[in-house]
Amino acid sequence: MNTQENQIRDMLVCTHGSHDKCCAKYGNPFYTQAKKTISELGVKNTRIWKASHFGGHRFAPTMIDFPDGRYYGLLDGESFKSILLRTGNIKLLGGVYRGWGILPTCIQALERELMFHHGWEWFKYKINF
Repeated sequence: MNTQENQIRDMLVCTHGSHDKCCAKYGNPFYTQAKKTISELGVKNTRIWKASHFGGHRFAPTMIDFPDGRYYGLLDGESFKSILLRTGNIKLLGGVYRGWGILPTCIQALERELMFHHGWEWFKYKINF
């Protein structure tokens, strides 16, 4: 996968309150703040969406970042800004990164360590299967 400058990035935040109250309680305010952050920073080619159930509600607020397919939870403003801009201390993701949806569960821990080792550059590498 090659993340290009002009590629549209979609971020889905679970705000589904009838399945799990945590996502309504934490997801909705997070969505509002994240939308404001994107606008204030003038980030182009990035859309944020309210989404329904995709699992991991005990980690609310949760988010999937597409087109990469990476999952995050227990998000706050600081971690969101780092993910959005792919800047800052990569180790901050240690508390919020849930894994990469294209990988089997047993490989996700290894991918996380490689991400920490290579830093934000890791997100620019092409993936071949």
